[in-house]
Amino acid sequence: MPLLMMGTGGLAALTPLAVMAVSARFLAIDDQAAVAISAGTGAFLAAIVGAATLESRLAEPTLVQRTYVPLWVTLLGIAGGLALGMGSINPIFIWAGLPICMIALQVGRLHAVTASAWRTEAAAAVALSVGLAVAAVFTFADISLAYVPLGAGAALAVLARSIGVQWRAEGVPSGATVFWITFETAVVAAIPYATNFAVLAFLGAADTVAFRLILSTLGVLQPILGYARVRLLGSHSRRLILGCYLLSAIALGGVVLLHETGVLTLIYGSAWLPVTTATLALASLWKMLTIPETAPFAALRRRGSVRTVFAARLVSAVVNVSLTLLASVLVGSLPAVFTAFVVAQAMTVILYTLVEARNRPNDR
Repeated sequence: MPLLMMGTGGLAALTPLAVMAVSARFLAIDDQAAVAISAGTGAFLAAIVGAATLESRLAEPTLVQRTYVPLWVTLLGIAGGLALGMGSINPIFIWAGLPICMIALQVGRLHAVTASAWRTEAAAAVALSVGLAVAAVFTFADISLAYVPLGAGAALAVLARSIGVQWRAEGVPSGATVFWITFETAVVAAIPYATNFAVLAFLGAADTVAFRLILSTLGVLQPILGYARVRLLGSHSRRLILGCYLLSAIALGGVVLLHETGVLTLIYGSAWLPVTTATLALASLWKMLTIPETAPFAALRRRGSVRTVFAARLVSAVVNVSLTLLASVLVGSLPAVFTAFVVAQAMTVILYTLVEARNRPNDR
């Protein structure tokens, strides 16, 4: 079941990546940059909505019903899929539809992981797989209608995750819990989002597209990290953490291999040319360093220390954004940006470890 959940999450993470890959073939570079910003917006909003609707419930031990899929999320996701499917008509439909799809896919996935709803995840996986496969065929055949199967696959996946699921919540978490968790998540999600604009301003459109492609390609790890994070919010598991390290190393190794063999250049075309092996290695190291913070973060959340977590997140975000802005302005290269990510993430791991140790109750 964990492997199924991670696999279906990987397919959801591939959706914005596939949209950018298709856009790299059919859109001008400035429009590609706009799609990259749209994908960043989707990731930012999806994190916030997921935190406000579901993660806040997991931090409220008094609630009996821990998870659900709001009806408005399902309807919004279907509408977003329809808009994305019309991307070949005008890029505006992509810019509007992609973020909405990402929000609905994220909320549906959070519910599925929390509820261990493997049947709906399997149905969503089929819809996304077919959509991605048809889009790939259309793209390599130079058929600009490749957005249609992507939008249809996303809409059907959203619909599949809502079937037989409660769409109303019984009981609500406290306003303070919702506020702190949502605000904390927004602070974290703002780091790559703000970096998107910094790269666009100081490095240009081509590097902006490449930066977003790297983040989305490394999104193959997000289902692994996301699954571990949600499960650890319930209880600590050393085996799960070790498995997360192993699967992440395998996934990152696969990405680097695809880069070295030219497969990613074949898929993304000229949009991938600014990406060097050094850049990808630094980005992979940064992703691996996000794992060690998961255990202390989850431990603090389980204790209800939402304000402590927020304070730690805020300090981490300030350091991260400051370093990446300096790298963008002073050096102006993607390797410099990801070097800043690595340094900031290493500092975050140390910070979380110290904060969790200090917050840990004494065993007597």
